[in-house]
Amino acid sequence: MRKAWSIVTVVASLGGGFGAGIWGESPSDSAGSLPTEVAVTFRGRSSSLNERSDSEAFARAFGILAFANFAGARERLDELLVAHKRLPEMRMYSDPLESERILEEIERILSLASETELVDFITSRKFDYRSYSIADIAYGALARHSPKRAADLWLVERGRTEDPAGLFPVLGEWVKQDPAAADAWVGAIPDENAKGRAREAFLCHLAGSNPQAVIARLDEIDPENGNGVAMVLGAMVAPASLPGLADRFLESRPGGGFVLTAFLDAWGEREPEAMLAWVLAQDSEAISADVLKGSLGAVAFADPARFLDTISTRLPSNPALLECAARSWWAWLGQDGGEVAAIQWLGENGGLVLGFERTFGFEVYMDSDSWDGEKTQRLLAALAELPDSPAKSSISERMLVGLSRKSPELILGYALERLPLGPQTDMMIAQALGNWASEAPETAVRWSLDHLENEGARLQALRWSIARWGEKDGQSAADFSMSLPERERNAALWELGSAWARKQPEETIGYLSSASDPAAVSSMSKAAFREFAENKGAAEYFDKALAMPPGRMQHDAVRGLFGGWALSEKDAAAAAIERVPAGSLQDASILGFNEYAAREDPRKAMELAGQISVPAAREKELIFRARGWLKQNRNEAQAAIRSHPSLTEAMKEEIFK
Repeated sequence: MRKAWSIVTVVASLGGGFGAGIWGESPSDSAGSLPTEVAVTFRGRSSSLNERSDSEAFARAFGILAFANFAGARERLDELLVAHKRLPEMRMYSDPLESERILEEIERILSLASETELVDFITSRKFDYRSYSIADIAYGALARHSPKRAADLWLVERGRTEDPAGLFPVLGEWVKQDPAAADAWVGAIPDENAKGRAREAFLCHLAGSNPQAVIARLDEIDPENGNGVAMVLGAMVAPASLPGLADRFLESRPGGGFVLTAFLDAWGEREPEAMLAWVLAQDSEAISADVLKGSLGAVAFADPARFLDTISTRLPSNPALLECAARSWWAWLGQDGGEVAAIQWLGENGGLVLGFERTFGFEVYMDSDSWDGEKTQRLLAALAELPDSPAKSSISERMLVGLSRKSPELILGYALERLPLGPQTDMMIAQALGNWASEAPETAVRWSLDHLENEGARLQALRWSIARWGEKDGQSAADFSMSLPERERNAALWELGSAWARKQPEETIGYLSSASDPAAVSSMSKAAFREFAENKGAAEYFDKALAMPPGRMQHDAVRGLFGGWALSEKDAAAAAIERVPAGSLQDASILGFNEYAAREDPRKAMELAGQISVPAAREKELIFRARGWLKQNRNEAQAAIRSHPSLTEAMKEEIFK
């Protein structure tokens, strides 16, 4: 079902505020004809008190509070304002019903206020972005008493608080009552920024009631910020005038910009085929990629098969259109029953779709409740029928990783049976197992060990899966990892060290401190303390690293710490090496630092390598870092190496041979 376009729905899409319902009323419903007494209820229902037969006691028993005037409702209003302020920010957007219920009751209470009471309410507070909807309600109520007073107050308050909210409903009311007066007020605003905001709001409302008047003033629309006006025109203008208006918007700014995008989007909701025909008739370089991607969504998603057939011949020469096609194809794949037809289209048009896998889209549909195991099986069966091709390979990887969150065993079985051996398949399997591990970590890890014969693929999959397991239950993941063969154990514990330290640092340290075999958890120790230093503050964990049990555990903790510290604060890390006790621990700090800082600062790495206390280890590190420096910048390195005080002639000969 398509939108029933009106000024109210367009304003709502622009984020105009909760009070859109008031702005859409007819002039006869404004302040002059309000009933003298209004019942205000928490459930958002109102009636004349004279028409109510239930008593106040009955109303209170059912949680319905009635007020005869604004003064009597102030206590309730304050409660509502506090309740709205306390709403979790994300909940206001993800679950707006509670917010709307509160706002509706605020709106009805403010409808009881006199002009003076509304002015006092507005001037007594500073609105922020979370309370802009309340500002819109208050200014809208004031505008029904006097739009000019509301507009003048907005101008004063904007200068005092810099709050932008409230103007849109004011001008909406004023345009209904006296558009000429509203126009004159806007033209007299001295501040250019405020005038620009007011001009767009005025034209937006005027376009909803008199679009021809706005078309006559099309040059006044801001090409950068006039998307609201353009959207209203696209929704309200007679269909015969739409192509000509689109031409004018395209001429107003190279590529079309936001204004053309908004106009085409609204036009496409009304006449998708006509809008698409206009777009395709333009020179491919005339319309920007952003306009294409922003305006063709509704058309591309409404009927993907038809859209793709219409534009398929243009895809090779138009990268932006290719991205629109990719999004449309992913949407087609996600439609109930559309997966087989979409896969068949892929087989017939494989040469056109390279790049589809880089476009966001599939995850949106795959996460829907309608996508089940049967749909996955149909998709895999259709995919198996296609001949191998680069397009099939690239899209399969993206698709299968996403689907592994829904049907991991189906996807992994298909991958082992159908996909070619190689690093890309290994990576796909590892990511799929990682997704599976988010829900069933131990099952995913055991599956990787039982089914993957290639060592590289097995280790990669193990790393992904054990990391997800560690985020959920580090202790169990660690215990399981310790039961693995040495190579798998070291790979698993390295990933686990980072993941567990990221989620539960104290538990990670506790596990390491009590480990009966420090050598066995060496990779975990280094990874955990590298994570601490890089992302949680190296200085905070410096003493904790030194406090680890003496010996191998302490050595690995210090080495990991300085590796992460070199990544986050290289200069501070280099300076902190002097604070580490001389000997093997300071050697560990140097080796850890050099591991991650040598490429960026090879001179410092060579200097520190010369301070290692064990001769054999010092010689090995000096030669290794010198050779790396030569590969990185031979001209700079040669002179420094030849004059380095810690290098013997034999070592220099070894470095340069």
